[in-house]
Amino acid sequence: MAIPPFPQRKEAELLSWSTSFLALITAEPEKYGLNPAQVTAYGHLHNEFANAYATATNPATNSKANVEIKNNAKAAMLDGPNGARQLVNIIQAYPGTTNNMRAELNIRIPDMDPSPVPPPTTSPDLDIMATFGHTIRVRLHESKTPHKKKPAGVKGASLFYYIGDEPPNGIEDWAWIGATTRTTFDMVLPDSTPFGSKVWITAFWFNNKMESGPAATPVSIHLPGGMQQAA
Repeated sequence: MAIPPFPQRKEAELLSWSTSFLALITAEPEKYGLNPAQVTAYGHLHNEFANAYATATNPATNSKANVEIKNNAKAAMLDGPNGARQLVNIIQAYPGTTNNMRAELNIRIPDMDPSPVPPPTTSPDLDIMATFGHTIRVRLHESKTPHKKKPAGVKGASLFYYIGDEPPNGIEDWAWIGATTRTTFDMVLPDSTPFGSKVWITAFWFNNKMESGPAATPVSIHLPGGMQQAA
């Protein structure tokens, strides 16, 4: 019997989906816009839920306490940091994801015939809020208004970074760091990034069809120093 696309309502189907999903992203994490640390973290969440589910559904070990442990493990696997929803959202927004890949992962394939929504016509404004080691907290908002929100028709944003004295001109020289549907995003740079490096950040809005708008004016920050706005 075919399993419905993620998220599944039945726990047995969810576990079956997660097993297949984990195997695919473990084999080629970069193919889906993920990094090995995210996949390893998800593997732990999956295993905890699988073990708790087996215990809670076994008549010999079924108890109220074990059911509660199973429910907590399921919630962590679905909605916790590096959980299924977070990874699926990253994969959906990753520019290299195709509908064939979505079908392999059994995640939602975007409707190709919805009410037309044009690509974004404006770029986001970027505010660097804080740094925590190699993590930079960025806030995105509509550039034409002071309101801290996304423009109408925008689903989220893809973020890119570059290490150097000046930002590059071509997008091919930027490194993709992640995507978000929220207006605040924590960018986690590679641990190998030296402290004191000058980090440039830019972003694109995208709509439900993953069509991107123009690039934001880059902003920069020195790890772990202060920020300056590009001219």
